[in-house]
Amino acid sequence: MLPLLEENPMMSRSKFISSLFISASLTACGSGSEAQFSGDTGDVVTKKQLVDSFVGGVTDGYRPVDISFVVDTSGSMYEEMEKLEANMESFVNAFVPLSSKLDFQVFFIGTNFDFPASVSSNPKFSHVKQNVQSFDGLKRSVDFLSHKYDSTLQPRKEAIQHLIFITDDDSLDMTSDSFKDDAKSLGYSQIHVNGFVGLTKGENSESCIIENVGSVYQDLSKDSEHSGLIQDLCTDDWNAMLDALAKSILSEVALSSFRLSKQAVDKDGFRVLVDGKLVPDYGYTYHASSNSIVFKDGYEPKSGSSIKIYYFAGR
Repeated sequence: MLPLLEENPMMSRSKFISSLFISASLTACGSGSEAQFSGDTGDVVTKKQLVDSFVGGVTDGYRPVDISFVVDTSGSMYEEMEKLEANMESFVNAFVPLSSKLDFQVFFIGTNFDFPASVSSNPKFSHVKQNVQSFDGLKRSVDFLSHKYDSTLQPRKEAIQHLIFITDDDSLDMTSDSFKDDAKSLGYSQIHVNGFVGLTKGENSESCIIENVGSVYQDLSKDSEHSGLIQDLCTDDWNAMLDALAKSILSEVALSSFRLSKQAVDKDGFRVLVDGKLVPDYGYTYHASSNSIVFKDGYEPKSGSSIKIYYFAGR
């Protein structure tokens, strides 16, 4: 995190007086006090001065995200498909409680699935009944992102895309470079590659035999533009794998965002401190639509830090 600026004592007389006025108001009145300010017209404007306190690491905002499982449904994947069906409810439930803050969609690209009603009836969930072979997951994902498949929902250009490839094979009909080129041409803000793929070729256990190591998926997940989480398809505990995936996605789409308790009325009247140090006004932005302060990259408060936001609300 970039260092926060201390308040500069070398300031103009008007700013100095303004600072004194604000400080005096805070000292005398505290949260919820009423202060008199002169507006641009010279009129006296009465505003209510507030301070909201937060703890770093607890977010109140997320970027929109589309989560798309691209599943190899060839015969060798039968047991893995069953594990996925049995644990998908817990994965979706990791996102449902955040629905008021997080705009998400979950897609399932593959055939012959039977999901619990709690999953299939969720309006945020869409089953795209398109056959996926062991070798063509990347190609199918590009077609899906190109809106070539019928679906009750569609992937959104403004949302971060998280693709999860589940297969015991490697991508044989599309290279990582070809995928990168196609992904760039699609115009999405971000496309991340995750996967439950083979890490060791051959018989890993009686129930898990890997046709080919998922090298292409691993390479893409390590690329800075498509970074994601790769896990071993032969892991027994799929609930733990899906939980790790959910946490990884939520961490990636979380904003360092803090919603104010009252509607702010002066977009330039903020004073933000982290652990007692003033954050420069270019280190954060105010989102009027959500009435939130969002810290910019490099200025995100560390977990556990003390955040105080001074602002003005209507009476």
